[in-house]
Amino acid sequence: MSIIVETTPPTSSCTAPAYENHPPITVNWSAADTETGVWFTYLYVNGPGDAAFAYTGLYSAGTGGTFDYTPSAGNGLYQFAVRSVDNGGNWEAVPTVAEDETFYDTVTPSSSLSSPPYDAGGSISIDYSASDPAPSSGIAWVDFWYKYGATGVWTYTGQFSSSPTGTVSFTPVTGDGVYYFASRAKDNAQNLESYPPDRDDSTIYDTIAPIGSISINGGAASTASLIVTLNLNAGDATSGVSLMQFSNDNSTWSPWEAYQSTRNGWDLSSYGGSSAPGTKSAFVRFRDYAGHVSSSYSDTIVYAVSAPCENDFDADRDVDGRDLAKFAGSFDAGLMASFAADFGRVDCP
Repeated sequence: MSIIVETTPPTSSCTAPAYENHPPITVNWSAADTETGVWFTYLYVNGPGDAAFAYTGLYSAGTGGTFDYTPSAGNGLYQFAVRSVDNGGNWEAVPTVAEDETFYDTVTPSSSLSSPPYDAGGSISIDYSASDPAPSSGIAWVDFWYKYGATGVWTYTGQFSSSPTGTVSFTPVTGDGVYYFASRAKDNAQNLESYPPDRDDSTIYDTIAPIGSISINGGAASTASLIVTLNLNAGDATSGVSLMQFSNDNSTWSPWEAYQSTRNGWDLSSYGGSSAPGTKSAFVRFRDYAGHVSSSYSDTIVYAVSAPCENDFDADRDVDGRDLAKFAGSFDAGLMASFAADFGRVDCP
């Protein structure tokens, strides 16, 4: 008869997934003893808020297997270790150091983005941000989706980022129009934000300048005043007409002002014009909300100064005492009487 005397405890270890988003957490373990053999192995955990390792109540015979541990303290970091005893009654020490750990996270992350209201061409710059509520496993990636028009189909852009905040660029593939954008985040525990249900933001993509026309005083051929009314008509199929500006020489331009169909009080002598009689030109340019400036459009009108009317001898366009004084001494009494009948009456319309 022989008796085995053993004082050396067995050895054991375990591994656990880095992240988990639903119970249980599966912990793989193994143990070994070269003399009397392993009797049992016990799982210990140090969970969120714990000060030290504690026995989980889970144990198993043999030299290896798995423990299915249900997190008892909610989301957070769980550290694991195993402790074995052999058939000779030798125990490993109570664990004080983690052999592996799992971050348990069941909360879905969220994300949002913003895009400019208008873009004039090239690529659209999109700012985004994603977060994962604490205790957080952290953002794994954010991907980006678009649809063309309100009735379009959400389509993956092919772009994603592992940074929780940043900027991505999207190049429109369908042409001018409204593009809607949405983002979707996934955390390290594999919690995935829902498929874009609507949109986070939108951009009107417009690569074409507006078009328009101008007429002076409704298309009149001539004017006796330098102050005129400009009649405008402009259109932009995508972003709309925002501003307009004017010139009388197609070089010196007035400040931009809000677009409207009528511009009252335009002075043909300002912004490159002159007060001399003759043919006058007025020019207009339009700008859309995306920033495109149109070609200049123009119209012409003849500025004519009226000749003096009857009895307006000093050409001030009314008949008054100055005309009477100028007239006196030049004509006989009969003509004077005729003039006196008109004295004080404005004959010049």
